[in-house]
Amino acid sequence: MRYLTWLILWASAIILCFTTLVDARADSPPVISISGICQVSRPGTLVVYIVDEKQFRVPMSGIQSHVSEISVPTSIIQLIPFTFRVPAGRYALRCFLDTNGNGKLDRGLLGPLEPWGMSWQGKRPAGIPSFNDVSFQADHPIQVPLIIIE
Repeated sequence: MRYLTWLILWASAIILCFTTLVDARADSPPVISISGICQVSRPGTLVVYIVDEKQFRVPMSGIQSHVSEISVPTSIIQLIPFTFRVPAGRYALRCFLDTNGNGKLDRGLLGPLEPWGMSWQGKRPAGIPSFNDVSFQADHPIQVPLIIIE
């Protein structure tokens, strides 16, 4: 009898743990693959950031980043693929080509001094872009349009 009681307690504990694990997985959002291609025509280090609305306001940062060394001669166009795996949600992509190797996007009085690009949704606006200008909804795997780094 004692053995049977102990067996029932252990079985109950295992079932409870398994149920909690399954419930935790059901509550977590699915992971989505977001991929794309950047078109680059100069040598340097390509940095691609994926951002949500909160991270969009913080320069030189993102939820994840992808870095590629580009060592092509000037004027040869190269297509650089990237992929991010993130929970479903609303995201934007921002990219720049670090041409002088200092690890940041250099800025001047009128804007960036190095080539850059974003996941534009429609026509590129004049002035500083908003999150809505560059964001997209990712509820399933998505391939974003070509991002031209200029």
